[in-house]
Amino acid sequence: MVESRDAIDRKSLEIYSIISENIRYRDYSHIDLVALFFHEIMVYSTNFHIINSSSIEYQQEMKFPFLNSRYCRDIYRVEFKRGSKLSKPKSLYNIMEAIQSIIPLDRSIYISPSNSKDIKDFIVRNIFKYRFRQLSHGVYLPNWGDEVGRLRSLLYSIGETLNIGEGLDIFVDNFIGYVESFREDREIDTPENSYLLIDSNLTIQNRINSASFLQRGSRVISLGHGEHNIQIFDEPIVEYGELTYATDYITYGSREIPLSSRLFKRPDIYYRDSTIISNIFKGAEVKFKPIDGRSRVLYVPTSFSGNMRYGPYRDISDRDYAFWQRRLLAKGYNISYKGHPNGREYINFKIDSFEERPLVDILDDYDIFILDYISTASALLFATDKPIIFFDIAVRNLNSVVKSHFYDRVFRHKIDFKIDISSQIESAFRSYNRGRRGYINRYTE
Repeated sequence: MVESRDAIDRKSLEIYSIISENIRYRDYSHIDLVALFFHEIMVYSTNFHIINSSSIEYQQEMKFPFLNSRYCRDIYRVEFKRGSKLSKPKSLYNIMEAIQSIIPLDRSIYISPSNSKDIKDFIVRNIFKYRFRQLSHGVYLPNWGDEVGRLRSLLYSIGETLNIGEGLDIFVDNFIGYVESFREDREIDTPENSYLLIDSNLTIQNRINSASFLQRGSRVISLGHGEHNIQIFDEPIVEYGELTYATDYITYGSREIPLSSRLFKRPDIYYRDSTIISNIFKGAEVKFKPIDGRSRVLYVPTSFSGNMRYGPYRDISDRDYAFWQRRLLAKGYNISYKGHPNGREYINFKIDSFEERPLVDILDDYDIFILDYISTASALLFATDKPIIFFDIAVRNLNSVVKSHFYDRVFRHKIDFKIDISSQIESAFRSYNRGRRGYINRYTE
């Protein structure tokens, strides 16, 4: 039985609305536990709904707030140790801080222990200009009891929406225990002229660090990722995660893409070029190439999710995704499979041609690309002058402003999992070949 994506999205949006109504501070002037743990509440609640309403047995290890079938069937108590969820300092950064301690540097930049290549490159370029310090702080709140009380009330409301019934008290207590593991007894102490440089604020450690800085009136700079502008998605996660808890947000692209809602105070947004995309992009014209037995085709899927699922607009079950992939690869065309770095352990079906080389190194080796998900990989493929067949399996929600450019760039075919998949794929390939049209890449521009 194929799960209902619409039902998952509807329930997820209902939960999103409940959480949104319980936010007290939207300008970061005070730390608000509901706002601070918005993403984790969404994950905990929607993951419970997805697993509890599924016929699939999710047997994976539980990595709270992601759950499994055993927990959802019979909610049991989970113990959390104080400070256990905080990020651990990295030894390499400890060495750097020791070296910098003997260098006279006036300004400090704080960073989280885990960082992207962009931030690491920035550190290397400026190691003799700024003093870089690791920050792995917990949540300090003088009114902790009041905030926990508000959070507890919200969780009971969500639990009733999920029809949890017996086990609701434990459901609530476990999440409160998870939040308590991030509690700090002292306020953060940083120099007045310092600021925080982070990657995505979807990471709870980054968000906690950011909230502490913003409450003090300090600057927080967040770097976008994925080689594309995060505003291409019209999804709650953009509003409550990526574009929150920062004074400045640096993303890819050249202009602002309007969003349909504004949940929190929006950071100032700055735009930058992607060196990788600039090196790939050859112009707006995309020449048609037929898909047949002679064409070299690369299918680039996203990763399998296991039990680490949440809504809305995120993924489909591994069972359904594997079923779809088997049907696609069985069509007899020369299709190579570009495995996701974290996905091979989930593949339980035969693949004739498994491509393991880095995507940026093989773009010229293929004539046509097949996609079913919008991600970093799609940003790279869109920048090429090769045709793209995009199978819409309804897992991401594009911004309406972006859709026209997206549809001009790809051949799009919507897939309905309730009817025969193989015939839909064959129909898509026939329609693509009959059209014999070129495509225009305004998406990358």
